[in-house]
Amino acid sequence: MFHMLAGFNLEVDITIDELFCSLADCRDLFECGIAAALWRRGNILYGSAKAFLSCYNRFQFSCNFKALPMGDIYATPESDVVQRRHCERAGGNIEDAIDGKIDISMLAILGEAWRGLKGFKLKCHIATAIWFVVYLVAVMISFPIIFALSALGANEGFSSAIASLLQFIAIAATMPMVVGITIMGIRHSQGKSVSAGSTFNYFHRAPAAILWYFLMTLMIVLGYLLLILPGIYLSFAYMFSLPLIVEKNLGAWAALEVSRKAVTRIWFRATGFLMLIMLLVTLGMIPLGIPLIWIVPWVTLAYAMLYFKLFGAESQTLAD
Repeated sequence: MFHMLAGFNLEVDITIDELFCSLADCRDLFECGIAAALWRRGNILYGSAKAFLSCYNRFQFSCNFKALPMGDIYATPESDVVQRRHCERAGGNIEDAIDGKIDISMLAILGEAWRGLKGFKLKCHIATAIWFVVYLVAVMISFPIIFALSALGANEGFSSAIASLLQFIAIAATMPMVVGITIMGIRHSQGKSVSAGSTFNYFHRAPAAILWYFLMTLMIVLGYLLLILPGIYLSFAYMFSLPLIVEKNLGAWAALEVSRKAVTRIWFRATGFLMLIMLLVTLGMIPLGIPLIWIVPWVTLAYAMLYFKLFGAESQTLAD
């Protein structure tokens, strides 16, 4: 239809190409596009064209028109219409994070997290307490196993090895709960509802978390054996690998590599950020731990916001 208008002498300040470009993000072409393009005596009414150009602000559709040869005025414009989901992904992305294209200010993130603490502190403490109880249970799982194996006459070294292995697996299996707390921070920073019980929603990623725990420990230990510096490097470089497994559904090794490559781009800022967090938590423990009431949710929210700025959040993470 719009190609037919090319044959008229248009006396307006808007070109046909601009009209096609303005269709981007229209939700319903039939509802807001066709009626706005009125013409009379070969001239598009300027007011109608102006209204047509403004309609895209009200909707959430994407229309990318392909160029048509001007000679074929009867051809139908082709379009790729992609409906957006109500809760699409937001924030940064893995590709830009790896390429170092995302500008990050750690102090700005800490300040933003501090200002956003209202409504998050209590829920963060409840979720952390839930995880800590589960963690203690996982740690203590080795004791009855040692006693049982000893009662059966098993070798003490063998019993200890089996108990340590099971304890290792049990602790790793609780790690998705830690990511659940991080996701709470992401949702809170984006104005979404937050529930402390949501930390249990990610146990289906426990097998990947166990493999991640094993690979990460192995790589860091090997790094420390190789002149120490590689171990220090990997200890910080893997700081985002766990949430990448759960939130992005990546494999264990892929998550480790994505985190390492992204953190390498912002190495000194990321390292300083983690060291500052550790310093704040350590200082918070001195006066009877009272400052931790603010420090724990503060650093949790700051970490979640840093992850979001680098890698973004998937639609299921932000969905209500």
